[in-house]
Amino acid sequence: MKNRIDARPPPNIKSLAVLLTAVLCAPGLFAQTSLDAAMRVTAVAQAVSPVLTLRWPASAFPGSAIAVTRTELKSGVQTYFPLKAAVTSFADQTAKPGEVYQYQLNQMLTVGAGSFYRNGMISAAYDRPLADGMDRVCILVDETMAVELAADLEQLVIDLRDDGLLAVLHTLPRMVVTPWDTSATAGGARRAECEAVKSAVRRFYDQDPASARALILVGHLPVPYSGLQAPDGHPDHYGAWPTDIYYGDLDGEWTDLYVNQPSANLTAQNLPGDGKFDPQYSFSPLELTVGRIDFSDMPSMGVPNGVRGNS
Repeated sequence: MKNRIDARPPPNIKSLAVLLTAVLCAPGLFAQTSLDAAMRVTAVAQAVSPVLTLRWPASAFPGSAIAVTRTELKSGVQTYFPLKAAVTSFADQTAKPGEVYQYQLNQMLTVGAGSFYRNGMISAAYDRPLADGMDRVCILVDETMAVELAADLEQLVIDLRDDGLLAVLHTLPRMVVTPWDTSATAGGARRAECEAVKSAVRRFYDQDPASARALILVGHLPVPYSGLQAPDGHPDHYGAWPTDIYYGDLDGEWTDLYVNQPSANLTAQNLPGDGKFDPQYSFSPLELTVGRIDFSDMPSMGVPNGVRGNS
């Protein structure tokens, strides 16, 4: 099939950061938003060279040269392309038909006396044959929302099917243990909640690992916390952060033994045995791409209980 783009999220993203977005990494930059730090990359294919062209919006802030790192997913071979600061596109003159490439873009922006990075990432391929059979997607739904969202979930399954994906849907209990709960029983209960979700994911994956592609979490299912970082630079945020890749990493080691970070911000606090994990990165490729749709604690989105946001 000609002129086909494969823009799947790469399966081996190892950072706990959300795909295709970046977070502010210098303290004191209060005026910037995550949108300023995100290079929203798109890919276009054509039948003649260059077969792949990347495009992204210009930044409102002055920046350094843009670094493009291309990784050939099959071999792992990386190629570096330095670009001028003001450019908003990159034509890959050496991309080969049928090969899947992961492109990572980085640029440092200057705001007053400070600076921060904006990053982007996309996977793309040209003239890549369609895979035989259907890849499978696991959809796990907060059981308190399943009835109200029945029509929406049915449409989601249809949309995924039309994209060549077979959706498998299950319901699970809503998150109970809050991340700021420091009671004596919270650690064990918090970990048990997350392990119950991961067990459901593992059952889905083990049915046919070769076709298992992605996980979609719908609603306020248990949120894993892990690591020791403050990606936005604020000292009171230093500690554990939401880490849904825990569910997509089925062979990694997720301990809760070593990080010992007391904090007045109990949500970020990470102590041994508190049900918040140690790793800041997953050191093995993810088995599943993971995404979450959850409007809980976001009343401005339209519905206080987080069932459905404004559309």
